[in-house]
Amino acid sequence: MPRAAPSDVVVHRLELGTWERDHLAKATATDDVNDALKLGLDVLNAVALPVSLVAVGYSVYLGMTHFQSLLNPLKDRAEELKAKAEAAAAQVEADVAAGKPVPTGAPPTSPRSPDVGRGWTWASMLTGGFGSGGVL
Repeated sequence: MPRAAPSDVVVHRLELGTWERDHLAKATATDDVNDALKLGLDVLNAVALPVSLVAVGYSVYLGMTHFQSLLNPLKDRAEELKAKAEAAAAQVEADVAAGKPVPTGAPPTSPRSPDVGRGWTWASMLTGGFGSGGVL
């Protein structure tokens, strides 16, 4: 450590010429523009998330309301079919209670032999039950 204060002060200084000053001015101007753009993007990002969430919520709301309006005719048709099925079931119950035969949907006289289909299983078909050697 020096014991006495220095007697003279040396100042180190860089001097810039015109070319250096021009390039530094361009660089600082570009930094100012970049800072302004960054600020604008930050504000846009801060606004974009809430706005996009509101837009998604609104589109879901619209979708649900339109979906309900599409479902109403389907619900009405399903209720009509349910009412018809209940009426048909009540008619069958009344016919059974009265002793009438219940229609099965098959014609009253079937040309099929009663032996057709007896003893048939999937396993017999796969192992050669149809004369062609089967699948397996």
